[in-house]
Amino acid sequence: MLIFLVIILLVATIVIYLVVAKHLKEVNSLRHTRDRHETINKITKSINAGMSSDKIIEIALKEIFIKFPHYRVSYATVSAQGLLSIKDCCTPENMPNIQGLNADLSVADDYLKALLELKVLAISDVMNDNRLTPLRGELMVGKTLAILDIPISHNDGFVGLFCMDAEAVHVWSEHEVNMLIDTAGYLEIAISQAEHLSQQDEMALQMENYNKSLEAEVLERTKELQEAKHKAEQLSMTDELTKLPNKRAFFAMSEKLHSQAKRNNHTFSILMLDIDDFKKINDDYGHEGGDAALISMGKILLSTLRNTDVVARIGGEEFVFLLTDTDLDGAMQFAERLRVLVEKNTTSTTKGVISFTVSIGVAECYTQQESLQKTLSRADSALYIAKANGRNRVISQPQNKS
Repeated sequence: MLIFLVIILLVATIVIYLVVAKHLKEVNSLRHTRDRHETINKITKSINAGMSSDKIIEIALKEIFIKFPHYRVSYATVSAQGLLSIKDCCTPENMPNIQGLNADLSVADDYLKALLELKVLAISDVMNDNRLTPLRGELMVGKTLAILDIPISHNDGFVGLFCMDAEAVHVWSEHEVNMLIDTAGYLEIAISQAEHLSQQDEMALQMENYNKSLEAEVLERTKELQEAKHKAEQLSMTDELTKLPNKRAFFAMSEKLHSQAKRNNHTFSILMLDIDDFKKINDDYGHEGGDAALISMGKILLSTLRNTDVVARIGGEEFVFLLTDTDLDGAMQFAERLRVLVEKNTTSTTKGVISFTVSIGVAECYTQQESLQKTLSRADSALYIAKANGRNRVISQPQNKS
Protein backbone atom coordinates (compact mmCIF):
# COMPACT_ATOMS: atom_id res chain seq x y z
CA MET A 1 0.00 0.00 0.00
CA LEU A 2 2.84 2.41 0.89
CA ILE A 3 4.57 1.75 -2.42
CA PHE A 4 1.31 2.42 -4.23
CA LEU A 5 0.90 5.77 -2.44
CA VAL A 6 4.49 6.73 -3.26
CA ILE A 7 3.91 5.94 -6.93
CA ILE A 8 0.74 8.02 -6.95
CA LEU A 9 2.56 10.91 -5.28
CA LEU A 10 5.43 10.67 -7.78
CA VAL A 11 3.08 10.64 -10.75
CA ALA A 12 1.17 13.61 -9.34
CA THR A 13 4.44 15.52 -8.84
CA ILE A 14 5.50 14.88 -12.43
CA VAL A 15 2.12 15.96 -13.77
CA ILE A 16 2.20 19.15 -11.70
CA TYR A 17 5.77 19.87 -12.89
CA LEU A 18 4.79 19.39 -16.53
CA VAL A 19 1.74 21.61 -16.17
CA VAL A 20 3.75 24.35 -14.45
CA ALA A 21 6.55 24.07 -17.03
CA LYS A 22 4.06 24.35 -19.89
CA HIS A 23 2.43 27.34 -18.24
CA LEU A 24 5.79 29.09 -17.75
CA LYS A 25 6.72 28.40 -21.37
CA GLU A 26 3.45 29.91 -22.54
CA VAL A 27 3.94 32.94 -20.28
CA ASN A 28 7.46 33.46 -21.65
CA SER A 29 6.21 33.08 -25.21
CA LEU A 30 3.51 35.69 -24.64
CA ARG A 31 6.02 38.04 -23.01
CA HIS A 32 8.43 37.64 -25.90
CA THR A 33 5.64 38.29 -28.41
CA ARG A 34 4.57 41.38 -26.49
CA ASP A 35 8.16 42.68 -26.39
CA ARG A 36 8.59 42.20 -30.13
CA HIS A 37 5.27 43.92 -30.90
CA GLU A 38 6.08 46.87 -28.62
CA THR A 39 9.49 47.37 -30.22
CA ILE A 40 8.26 47.03 -33.80
CA ASN A 41 5.29 49.35 -33.16
CA LYS A 42 7.58 52.12 -31.87
CA ILE A 43 9.94 51.77 -34.81
CA THR A 44 7.04 51.68 -37.27
CA LYS A 45 5.58 54.87 -35.79
CA SER A 46 8.99 56.55 -36.16
CA ILE A 47 9.18 55.52 -39.82
CA ASN A 48 5.62 56.71 -40.51
CA ALA A 49 6.41 60.02 -38.81
CA GLY A 50 9.14 60.61 -41.41
CA MET A 51 11.99 60.73 -38.91
CA SER A 52 15.57 60.54 -40.15
CA SER A 53 17.22 57.14 -40.34
CA ASP A 54 19.70 58.22 -37.60
CA LYS A 55 16.83 59.05 -35.23
CA ILE A 56 15.03 55.78 -35.99
CA ILE A 57 18.25 53.82 -35.34
CA GLU A 58 18.65 55.64 -32.01
CA ILE A 59 15.09 54.71 -31.02
CA ALA A 60 15.62 51.08 -32.06
CA LEU A 61 18.81 50.81 -29.98
CA LYS A 62 17.10 52.19 -26.89
CA GLU A 63 14.10 49.87 -27.31
CA ILE A 64 16.31 46.77 -27.61
CA PHE A 65 18.45 47.93 -24.67
CA ILE A 66 15.33 48.29 -22.51
CA LYS A 67 14.42 44.68 -23.32
CA PHE A 68 17.99 43.39 -22.82
CA PRO A 69 19.68 45.75 -20.31
CA HIS A 70 22.59 43.39 -19.58
CA TYR A 71 23.91 43.52 -23.15
CA ARG A 72 25.48 46.29 -25.19
CA VAL A 73 23.47 47.16 -28.30
CA SER A 74 25.09 49.00 -31.20
CA TYR A 75 24.70 50.06 -34.83
CA ALA A 76 27.68 50.24 -37.20
CA THR A 77 28.16 51.14 -40.84
CA VAL A 78 30.48 49.11 -43.05
CA SER A 79 32.11 50.57 -46.17
CA ALA A 80 32.60 48.73 -49.45
CA GLN A 81 36.24 48.22 -48.38
CA GLY A 82 35.17 46.50 -45.15
CA LEU A 83 35.84 49.40 -42.76
CA LEU A 84 33.46 49.22 -39.79
CA SER A 85 32.53 52.29 -37.75
CA ILE A 86 30.35 52.18 -34.61
CA LYS A 87 27.87 55.03 -35.06
CA ASP A 88 25.75 54.63 -31.95
CA CYS A 89 25.36 52.27 -28.99
CA CYS A 90 23.58 51.72 -25.68
CA THR A 91 25.90 50.35 -23.01
CA PRO A 92 25.36 48.78 -19.57
CA GLU A 93 27.46 50.15 -16.69
CA ASN A 94 29.78 47.16 -16.60
CA MET A 95 30.85 47.50 -20.26
CA PRO A 96 32.76 50.31 -22.05
CA ASN A 97 31.04 52.61 -24.54
CA ILE A 98 32.44 51.77 -27.99
CA GLN A 99 30.77 54.53 -30.01
CA GLY A 100 33.31 55.82 -32.54
CA LEU A 101 35.33 52.60 -32.55
CA ASN A 102 36.66 51.64 -36.01
CA ALA A 103 37.80 48.24 -37.25
CA ASP A 104 39.08 46.84 -40.54
CA LEU A 105 36.97 43.74 -41.18
CA SER A 106 38.95 42.89 -44.32
CA VAL A 107 41.62 41.28 -42.11
CA ALA A 108 39.03 38.68 -41.03
CA ASP A 109 38.15 37.17 -44.41
CA ASP A 110 35.77 34.44 -43.25
CA TYR A 111 33.91 36.77 -40.89
CA LEU A 112 33.52 39.49 -43.54
CA LYS A 113 32.47 36.90 -46.13
CA ALA A 114 29.66 35.69 -43.87
CA LEU A 115 28.46 39.27 -43.38
CA LEU A 116 28.60 40.01 -47.11
CA GLU A 117 26.37 36.96 -47.60
CA LEU A 118 23.99 38.59 -45.08
CA LYS A 119 24.25 35.70 -42.63
CA VAL A 120 23.12 36.12 -39.03
CA LEU A 121 26.08 35.38 -36.73
CA ALA A 122 25.18 34.27 -33.21
CA ILE A 123 28.62 33.62 -31.66
CA SER A 124 28.55 32.43 -28.06
CA ASP A 125 32.34 32.50 -27.46
CA VAL A 126 34.38 34.88 -29.62
CA MET A 127 37.67 33.53 -28.25
CA ASN A 128 36.95 30.09 -29.74
CA ASP A 129 35.65 31.27 -33.11
CA ASN A 130 38.47 31.29 -35.68
CA ARG A 131 36.62 33.77 -37.89
CA LEU A 132 37.14 36.46 -35.26
CA THR A 133 40.77 35.70 -34.37
CA PRO A 134 42.18 38.70 -36.38
CA LEU A 135 39.76 41.03 -34.55
CA ARG A 136 40.46 39.95 -30.97
CA GLY A 137 42.23 43.20 -30.18
CA GLU A 138 39.15 45.27 -31.06
CA LEU A 139 36.87 42.80 -29.25
CA MET A 140 38.97 43.04 -26.09
CA VAL A 141 38.71 46.84 -26.17
CA GLY A 142 34.98 46.42 -25.88
CA LYS A 143 35.25 43.48 -23.41
CA THR A 144 33.23 41.37 -25.84
CA LEU A 145 33.10 37.61 -25.27
CA ALA A 146 29.83 36.84 -27.09
CA ILE A 147 28.30 38.66 -30.03
CA LEU A 148 25.11 38.60 -32.08
CA ASP A 149 25.55 40.26 -35.50
CA ILE A 150 22.61 41.03 -37.81
CA PRO A 151 23.76 42.39 -41.21
CA ILE A 152 21.90 45.42 -42.57
CA SER A 153 21.41 45.43 -46.34
CA HIS A 154 20.43 48.16 -48.78
CA ASN A 155 19.90 47.76 -52.53
CA ASP A 156 20.85 44.08 -52.10
CA GLY A 157 24.24 45.02 -50.59
CA PHE A 158 25.75 44.80 -47.10
CA VAL A 159 26.01 48.28 -45.56
CA GLY A 160 26.02 47.85 -41.77
CA LEU A 161 25.50 45.81 -38.63
CA PHE A 162 22.93 45.74 -35.85
CA CYS A 163 24.73 44.09 -32.92
CA MET A 164 24.25 42.88 -29.39
CA ASP A 165 27.24 41.70 -27.37
CA ALA A 166 27.94 40.37 -23.89
CA GLU A 167 30.94 40.51 -21.56
CA ALA A 168 30.66 36.76 -20.83
CA VAL A 169 30.28 33.62 -22.90
CA HIS A 170 26.60 33.38 -23.76
CA VAL A 171 24.41 31.13 -25.94
CA TRP A 172 21.99 33.46 -27.74
CA SER A 173 18.35 32.44 -27.38
CA GLU A 174 15.88 32.16 -30.23
CA HIS A 175 13.98 35.11 -28.75
CA GLU A 176 17.09 37.31 -28.72
CA VAL A 177 17.99 36.40 -32.30
CA ASN A 178 14.47 36.93 -33.64
CA MET A 179 14.11 40.25 -31.84
CA LEU A 180 17.24 41.64 -33.50
CA ILE A 181 16.36 40.20 -36.91
CA ASP A 182 12.91 41.83 -36.80
CA THR A 183 14.37 45.16 -35.69
CA ALA A 184 17.08 45.07 -38.35
CA GLY A 185 14.42 44.50 -41.01
CA TYR A 186 12.66 47.71 -40.05
CA LEU A 187 15.97 49.60 -39.95
CA GLU A 188 16.49 48.57 -43.58
CA ILE A 189 13.08 50.09 -44.38
CA ALA A 190 14.07 53.30 -42.59
CA ILE A 191 17.35 53.56 -44.51
CA SER A 192 15.58 52.98 -47.84
CA GLN A 193 12.96 55.60 -47.01
CA ALA A 194 15.62 58.14 -46.06
CA GLU A 195 17.38 57.59 -49.40
CA HIS A 196 14.11 57.91 -51.30
CA LEU A 197 13.31 61.21 -49.56
CA SER A 198 16.82 62.42 -50.34
CA GLN A 199 16.33 61.58 -54.02
CA GLN A 200 13.05 63.47 -54.03
CA ASP A 201 14.79 66.47 -52.47
CA GLU A 202 17.51 66.30 -55.14
CA MET A 203 14.88 66.15 -57.88
CA ALA A 204 13.03 69.10 -56.35
CA LEU A 205 16.28 71.06 -56.16
CA GLN A 206 17.05 70.21 -59.77
CA MET A 207 13.65 71.50 -60.86
CA GLU A 208 14.03 74.59 -58.66
CA ASN A 209 17.45 75.39 -60.11
CA TYR A 210 16.10 74.86 -63.62
CA ASN A 211 13.17 77.21 -63.02
CA LYS A 212 15.47 79.88 -61.56
CA SER A 213 17.75 79.64 -64.57
CA LEU A 214 14.80 79.76 -66.92
CA GLU A 215 13.37 82.82 -65.19
CA ALA A 216 16.70 84.64 -65.52
CA GLU A 217 16.80 83.98 -69.26
CA VAL A 218 13.15 84.83 -69.79
CA LEU A 219 13.77 88.31 -68.41
CA GLU A 220 16.20 88.88 -71.29
CA ARG A 221 14.09 87.25 -73.96
CA THR A 222 11.19 88.47 -76.04
CA LYS A 223 7.53 88.70 -75.13
CA GLU A 224 6.93 85.44 -77.02
CA LEU A 225 9.29 83.54 -74.71
CA GLN A 226 7.71 85.20 -71.68
CA GLU A 227 4.30 83.96 -72.79
CA ALA A 228 5.72 80.45 -73.41
CA LYS A 229 7.19 80.39 -69.92
CA HIS A 230 3.87 81.48 -68.43
CA LYS A 231 2.06 78.65 -70.23
CA ALA A 232 4.71 76.11 -69.22
CA GLU A 233 4.36 77.10 -65.57
CA GLN A 234 0.63 76.37 -65.77
CA LEU A 235 1.26 72.80 -66.87
CA SER A 236 2.06 69.95 -64.55
CA MET A 237 5.71 68.94 -64.75
CA THR A 238 5.48 65.63 -62.90
CA ASP A 239 4.12 62.19 -63.79
CA GLU A 240 1.65 61.41 -60.99
CA LEU A 241 2.38 57.65 -60.80
CA THR A 242 6.20 57.49 -60.91
CA LYS A 243 6.91 61.02 -59.60
CA LEU A 244 9.34 61.47 -62.51
CA PRO A 245 9.22 64.52 -64.78
CA ASN A 246 6.68 64.03 -67.56
CA LYS A 247 7.16 64.35 -71.31
CA ARG A 248 6.58 68.11 -71.31
CA ALA A 249 9.08 68.66 -68.50
CA PHE A 250 11.66 66.49 -70.25
CA PHE A 251 11.51 68.45 -73.50
CA ALA A 252 11.65 71.76 -71.64
CA MET A 253 14.82 70.74 -69.81
CA SER A 254 16.47 68.78 -72.62
CA GLU A 255 16.07 71.56 -75.21
CA LYS A 256 17.86 73.91 -72.81
CA LEU A 257 20.61 71.37 -72.21
CA HIS A 258 20.94 70.83 -75.97
CA SER A 259 21.43 74.57 -76.52
CA GLN A 260 24.03 74.76 -73.75
CA ALA A 261 25.90 71.72 -75.11
CA LYS A 262 25.92 73.18 -78.63
CA ARG A 263 27.17 76.53 -77.33
CA ASN A 264 29.98 74.88 -75.34
CA ASN A 265 30.73 72.19 -77.95
CA HIS A 266 29.85 69.42 -75.47
CA THR A 267 28.14 66.15 -76.22
CA PHE A 268 25.44 64.17 -74.47
CA SER A 269 23.61 60.89 -75.05
CA ILE A 270 19.98 59.81 -75.06
CA LEU A 271 18.63 56.48 -73.72
CA MET A 272 15.15 55.37 -74.77
CA LEU A 273 13.84 52.62 -72.45
CA ASP A 274 10.81 50.39 -72.68
CA ILE A 275 9.63 47.76 -70.15
CA ASP A 276 9.51 44.40 -71.95
CA ASP A 277 6.18 42.54 -72.27
CA PHE A 278 4.37 45.17 -70.22
CA LYS A 279 0.99 44.00 -71.52
CA LYS A 280 1.71 40.55 -70.08
CA ILE A 281 2.43 42.11 -66.67
CA ASN A 282 -0.98 43.80 -66.79
CA ASP A 283 -2.62 40.57 -67.96
CA ASP A 284 -0.97 38.44 -65.25
CA TYR A 285 -1.04 40.86 -62.32
CA GLY A 286 -3.71 43.38 -63.23
CA HIS A 287 -3.29 47.13 -63.46
CA GLU A 288 -2.06 47.16 -59.86
CA GLY A 289 0.87 45.03 -61.00
CA GLY A 290 1.48 47.25 -64.00
CA ASP A 291 1.49 50.35 -61.80
CA ALA A 292 3.84 48.64 -59.33
CA ALA A 293 6.26 47.81 -62.15
CA LEU A 294 6.20 51.43 -63.40
CA ILE A 295 6.75 52.81 -59.88
CA SER A 296 9.64 50.37 -59.35
CA MET A 297 11.17 51.39 -62.67
CA GLY A 298 10.90 55.05 -61.66
CA LYS A 299 12.73 54.38 -58.38
CA ILE A 300 15.53 52.52 -60.18
CA LEU A 301 15.99 55.40 -62.62
CA LEU A 302 16.04 57.95 -59.81
CA SER A 303 18.63 55.89 -57.94
CA THR A 304 21.04 56.21 -60.89
CA LEU A 305 20.34 59.89 -61.62
CA ARG A 306 23.17 62.41 -61.48
CA ASN A 307 22.39 66.05 -60.64
CA THR A 308 23.09 67.15 -64.21
CA ASP A 309 21.07 64.40 -65.96
CA VAL A 310 17.39 64.35 -66.89
CA VAL A 311 15.06 61.37 -66.67
CA ALA A 312 11.34 61.23 -67.48
CA ARG A 313 8.38 58.99 -68.21
CA ILE A 314 7.20 59.94 -71.70
CA GLY A 315 4.63 57.22 -72.42
CA GLY A 316 2.83 54.23 -70.99
CA GLU A 317 5.85 52.05 -70.24
CA GLU A 318 8.42 54.20 -72.03
CA PHE A 319 11.10 56.29 -70.33
CA VAL A 320 13.89 58.54 -71.54
CA PHE A 321 17.25 59.38 -69.94
CA LEU A 322 19.51 62.27 -71.01
CA LEU A 323 23.14 61.82 -69.90
CA THR A 324 25.07 65.10 -69.99
CA ASP A 325 28.77 65.17 -70.98
CA THR A 326 28.58 61.48 -71.96
CA ASP A 327 29.68 59.98 -75.27
CA LEU A 328 28.32 56.81 -76.88
CA ASP A 329 30.76 54.43 -75.15
CA GLY A 330 29.99 55.86 -71.73
CA ALA A 331 26.26 55.78 -72.43
CA MET A 332 26.43 52.14 -73.54
CA GLN A 333 28.24 51.17 -70.32
CA PHE A 334 25.71 53.09 -68.22
CA ALA A 335 22.79 51.52 -70.12
CA GLU A 336 24.13 48.00 -69.59
CA ARG A 337 24.50 48.61 -65.84
CA LEU A 338 20.95 49.94 -65.80
CA ARG A 339 19.66 46.91 -67.74
CA VAL A 340 21.27 44.51 -65.24
CA LEU A 341 19.91 46.53 -62.31
CA VAL A 342 16.37 46.24 -63.67
CA GLU A 343 16.80 42.53 -64.44
CA LYS A 344 17.83 41.81 -60.83
CA ASN A 345 15.02 43.90 -59.32
CA THR A 346 11.82 42.35 -57.93
CA THR A 347 8.59 44.05 -56.91
CA SER A 348 6.03 42.61 -54.49
CA THR A 349 2.29 42.94 -55.15
CA THR A 350 -0.83 41.39 -53.68
CA LYS A 351 -0.83 38.95 -56.59
CA GLY A 352 2.79 37.90 -56.25
CA VAL A 353 6.34 39.05 -56.92
CA ILE A 354 6.97 40.73 -60.27
CA SER A 355 10.27 40.76 -62.11
CA PHE A 356 10.74 42.35 -65.51
CA THR A 357 13.38 43.43 -68.00
CA VAL A 358 13.94 46.51 -70.10
CA SER A 359 15.13 47.15 -73.65
CA ILE A 360 17.27 50.23 -74.23
CA GLY A 361 18.14 52.21 -77.34
CA VAL A 362 21.17 54.54 -77.18
CA ALA A 363 22.26 57.44 -79.37
CA GLU A 364 24.92 60.12 -78.92
CA CYS A 365 23.93 63.67 -79.83
CA TYR A 366 26.32 65.35 -82.28
CA THR A 367 25.31 68.81 -81.13
CA GLN A 368 26.93 70.76 -83.97
CA GLN A 369 25.23 68.64 -86.63
CA GLU A 370 21.77 67.55 -85.52
CA SER A 371 18.73 68.55 -83.51
CA LEU A 372 17.62 67.01 -80.23
CA GLN A 373 14.65 65.45 -82.05
CA LYS A 374 16.99 63.73 -84.50
CA THR A 375 18.97 62.17 -81.63
CA LEU A 376 15.74 61.05 -79.96
CA SER A 377 14.63 59.50 -83.23
CA ARG A 378 17.88 57.51 -83.54
CA ALA A 379 17.61 56.33 -79.93
CA ASP A 380 14.01 55.29 -80.61
CA SER A 381 15.12 53.33 -83.69
CA ALA A 382 17.76 51.55 -81.61
CA LEU A 383 15.08 50.70 -79.04
CA TYR A 384 12.93 49.20 -81.80
CA ILE A 385 15.86 47.03 -82.90
CA ALA A 386 16.48 45.90 -79.30
CA LYS A 387 12.84 44.86 -78.97
CA ALA A 388 12.88 43.09 -82.33
CA ASN A 389 16.02 41.15 -81.44
CA GLY A 390 14.71 39.46 -78.32
CA ARG A 391 14.32 42.28 -75.74
CA ASN A 392 16.34 42.72 -72.51
CA ARG A 393 19.27 44.19 -74.40
CA VAL A 394 21.04 47.45 -75.21
CA ILE A 395 21.40 48.62 -78.82
CA SER A 396 23.06 51.80 -80.08
CA GLN A 397 22.26 53.80 -83.17
CA PRO A 398 25.29 55.84 -84.32
CA GLN A 399 24.85 58.82 -86.61
CA ASN A 400 25.00 58.08 -90.31
CA LYS A 401 27.79 60.43 -91.41
CA SER A 402 27.86 59.38 -95.02
